[in-house]
Amino acid sequence: AEESRRNTRRNRRERMEAGPSSKDRAAAEAAEELAAAEQGDERVVRKKVPPRSWRERIPPRVLYVGIIVIAAMCVLAFIISYFAVIAPASGESSPRGSTPAGGMDSRSKNTPTSEASPDIPSGDDSASSTQVMTAGVYACVGAVATDGSWRGDDNADYAGGCSELGGIWDSIVDWFRTKRRFLLVLPPEIAQPAPLVLLAPGTGRNPQDQLEISELQALSEENGFVVAVLEGEDDALNVAKNAWPGEGWDDVSYAFAVVRQVHSMLRGGIDARRVFCTGHSRGARFCSMLAARLSPIIAAIAPVGGLRFPLPNDGVRPVPVISFHGLDDATNPYAGGGSEYWGTSVPDAVQKWSVFNSCNETTMTYYDNGVALEARTECAHDAEVHLYTIAGGGHTWPGSSWSFGWGEGEEMPEPKATLLSWRFFEDHPLPQEYAQSATALIQ
Repeated sequence: AEESRRNTRRNRRERMEAGPSSKDRAAAEAAEELAAAEQGDERVVRKKVPPRSWRERIPPRVLYVGIIVIAAMCVLAFIISYFAVIAPASGESSPRGSTPAGGMDSRSKNTPTSEASPDIPSGDDSASSTQVMTAGVYACVGAVATDGSWRGDDNADYAGGCSELGGIWDSIVDWFRTKRRFLLVLPPEIAQPAPLVLLAPGTGRNPQDQLEISELQALSEENGFVVAVLEGEDDALNVAKNAWPGEGWDDVSYAFAVVRQVHSMLRGGIDARRVFCTGHSRGARFCSMLAARLSPIIAAIAPVGGLRFPLPNDGVRPVPVISFHGLDDATNPYAGGGSEYWGTSVPDAVQKWSVFNSCNETTMTYYDNGVALEARTECAHDAEVHLYTIAGGGHTWPGSSWSFGWGEGEEMPEPKATLLSWRFFEDHPLPQEYAQSATALIQ
């Protein structure tokens, strides 16, 4: 007991010598501040409280919600990148942006996934006569017969495939996971590989009407080439001022997808050196655009009532051009002006194409029926530029028996635009030096 009392006294002395503890000091300071506050003493300086960390400042519920939102955004970004990049690269061909160099839109959408495409020659002139398919031979897959009329049915069964050559086939292309329709015309006899003519309708024309206007089906049956009639959204292909794409669907890559689809559908494929484009009005401007943006595969063009020179023209090679225009065309005036999309004159477009194709000679030929031919010749790669003008001609298709509507002008029985265009196409295949790259692009 005595020892315990001594220890207690010793501890008390040590605490007194050491001074008050931190707890005692804090209590004493608090008491002092309280007393000073009650007396109104402003000289008392309070101790600063250290700032809290960001974790202490953010409520836990807000922090958890933020983490969940960030995780959801990461998952969404992965899904988008998968469907935009990974899936097309692993299973589909020509995603938007991987179209041919020298004019293809870097934002182009996917072209179709198809069965293995048959090998086609690199473009030798004798290839078109080496083998001929005749009616009754299995020709293609992925199309449905329309019995000569435009189906236009989104619920149509496209699994059957065309079992015979000849006739009109309502076809689709799986383009950026969107079904886009086109009209396929197969002659009773067809060369392997087959020449292909893209037909681009004017504003408000469906593919069937444009095919009847052009009368290309009869010429196809006589000469053994294939026709693919394009279809724009709301019957309007996407081409704006200066033959450049406007807002909306990228129809340049859609046309490219159709070329590849037809090649994969036909047993003998298409001739990579003989892919052409013709069209009326808006379709003519669309072909003018393809001549620049699809110049690696479009051998020549034949715009009717709508020749334009694309600005800028990013084509990689001179492109032969044959065009037809009525001098009294009120829709696309020969002298220029008119609607905002039109602007410059037809002679201006001819001159720019002639310069682009490095033409050195100009020949004028006049006919008794008011038709004149301006031929720009001596051009690089034989890329001639021909313009037929028709005195009194309106916004119609020369040589067509189609009854055009009021305001489109007088019908023009001459010249025969369809026949002259095909003869021009026959004389102007893709130059041999571009055949190998064109073959690779359409497969």
